Amino acid sequence: RPASDPQKGTLDLFLNPYINVSQQKASGIDFDFRLSTPINNGKFVLRASATRNLHQQYQLFPEDEVDEYNGTLGTQGFSGGPKWVGNVDLQYTFPSDKVTLRYGVRYVGKQDSTEAAGEAVAGLGVGPVDVDLVAETYWEHGASIQFKIEDLGQITFGVNNLFNTKPPRISAFPTSA
Repeated sequence: RPASDPQKGTLDLFLNPYINVSQQKASGIDFDFRLSTPINNGKFVLRASATRNLHQQYQLFPEDEVDEYNGTLGTQGFSGGPKWVGNVDLQYTFPSDKVTLRYGVRYVGKQDSTEAAGEAVAGLGVGPVDVDLVAETYWEHGASIQFKIEDLGQITFGVNNLFNTKPPRISAFPTSA
């Protein structure tokens, strides 16, 4: 509760997800590709990896039905996740072997829990509200330059999230202006 609340210091809400679960399973397919080749007396390296999650399942008690959370945001205490994630990394080392440029892209696929949420109620007599629990695909770019300094080591300057891309924002309840 905020400091201005006359009952400050009291608990409003306590969430305690279960620690022991009947089962939690994940399965998927991993893809990896690497190409290394000389270009203009330097070295070019391409690395790509992706995962296609097939199942992300959770069962709290043995008598419960197994819930499938693949491609969803999950719910409180139960993780979900995207069906697809991946990375591509391009790297070029100049012929002197003292300077390396790198460019990378990270992908996180769409996650949608709208159907699982069903109809939500805002409370205080407002009634049902439509919820949109969709996290759209997310791309993040990064770049770096690395210098090798003889008898000293390496210095790398880089930028993660090169274009300052904001991750998808979602909310279980609409906000008012």
